[in-house]
Amino acid sequence: MSLSKLELKTCNYLFIENIDYEDIETTIKENLIGLCWGTENEEYYNINDVIDEFLERFERKSKEQKYGYIGEFLYYLYILQNVEIIKPVSVFFNQEERGFKKGFDLLAFDGFEFWYSEVKSGNRDDKDIDDYNIERLSTAYSDIKTKLAYKNRNKNYWDTAKSNICKIKLSDERDERKEIMQILTEDRNREELNNAIIVSVIFDDSNLPLNLEKIQKKYDNLKKQKENICIVCIRKKTVEKVIEILQKVRE
Repeated sequence: MSLSKLELKTCNYLFIENIDYEDIETTIKENLIGLCWGTENEEYYNINDVIDEFLERFERKSKEQKYGYIGEFLYYLYILQNVEIIKPVSVFFNQEERGFKKGFDLLAFDGFEFWYSEVKSGNRDDKDIDDYNIERLSTAYSDIKTKLAYKNRNKNYWDTAKSNICKIKLSDERDERKEIMQILTEDRNREELNNAIIVSVIFDDSNLPLNLEKIQKKYDNLKKQKENICIVCIRKKTVEKVIEILQKVRE
């Protein structure tokens, strides 16, 4: 997929309509099983069965939940193209049930540290697109700040993350899994956690651009509160187009 490469500790913008849908289709074909169930399990699943399960979960959700589901999926696809910067070590599907998974929307590892992502999506409707985008970023920041806060920390989020890591194929050159697990345990018990990626995914069937100056201002304000923060803003016209691509791959 021809996406701009993610840069940490800065702002990143992505307008999905600028991407060739054949590239998205190829990315889904090559990565969907591992994305949903874990790369260690790719040989045990059939892609058509995974698409059927993906669509079943989609149809069970409310209208607003569908935006969240597809928004998070688009973010996973985006991160998959940046493995030289950070490696996803979480899976998209809730492994136990068909609801949204608990904990972090996406957990990634840069070779030294973990980055914790929070994704907030929605349809613009008649709202001001820039105001709505900033509201989504603010909500994502508030949620990830709560999850990473030491006081009343839900340590089950980190236990769930460990379970996810067991499903991810890692390097055979060294005991990478053991090392990653140790760092994750240290994070769980560390009072100050700063590596946060906040993500907005705006669905809007127009060609209105996002005001990059407003996003930069938001980033600068957040940077004063949390040093290692990254913003990702994704634009997509409709949820339905993503579903059409999945159905095409299924056929």
